[in-house]
Amino acid sequence: MSATEAVNTRKRRKSGEGSHKEHQKKSRCQGKSYINNKNQLALAKQTPQDKVTCKCTYKCKDISFYQKLKIFTEYYDIGDLSRQYTYLMGLINVTGVNRRRHGSYEEPESSRRQASVYYSLPNGHGEIVQVCKKTFLDFHQITKRTVETLVKSKKRGDLIYVEKSGNKKKMRKYTGDDEKAVIDHMKSFPTDNSHYTRARSDCDYLSEDLDYNRMYLAFQELYPDTRSCLVIIKIL
Repeated sequence: MSATEAVNTRKRRKSGEGSHKEHQKKSRCQGKSYINNKNQLALAKQTPQDKVTCKCTYKCKDISFYQKLKIFTEYYDIGDLSRQYTYLMGLINVTGVNRRRHGSYEEPESSRRQASVYYSLPNGHGEIVQVCKKTFLDFHQITKRTVETLVKSKKRGDLIYVEKSGNKKKMRKYTGDDEKAVIDHMKSFPTDNSHYTRARSDCDYLSEDLDYNRMYLAFQELYPDTRSCLVIIKIL
């Protein structure tokens, strides 16, 4: 076992730009198909059909099929979740309840409904018209859960949507002193050159009698106050 192999525990999964998770995120924001975390194929977003999907009294029927395709295409061309959701929030209006129907409550505060939500879309003629929720979902091919998330943000008074997933600051688990203790511990073991290619190899190898468990227990005895899971790390 080489000294380099001893301090390398396992290969970390690639993160950030170029990782599978980042590819999933970009494909989802662009409406493309991708392989989800269950190793299943998530289908791409389907283009809205050229037919009216609601029977409401709003102006959903006045929006042409060309405008419907334009809204759908431009939404997924944004390609960024925060910007997409901020755009949708601008089309959602949350106000107080104008008229309350008789219910099983005496005080308005006891009602489950504390706000009215209105949805709007550009009609392609320079106007923003009110549409129903079903049409709003159909044009953007989004779910009810997405709209519920945006409505909650609007109720909190948020003007833009900030994606929380992946925006957390990464904190180091270990200090420089912890890493130095591990490196010093590794260097305390006697090493020898490879007996296969002594003349050509610069690698140092540990004794065959050593294993991870023995080195781990020895480290715990020397440094009882140091994080024990740092026994084997990658030496850069």
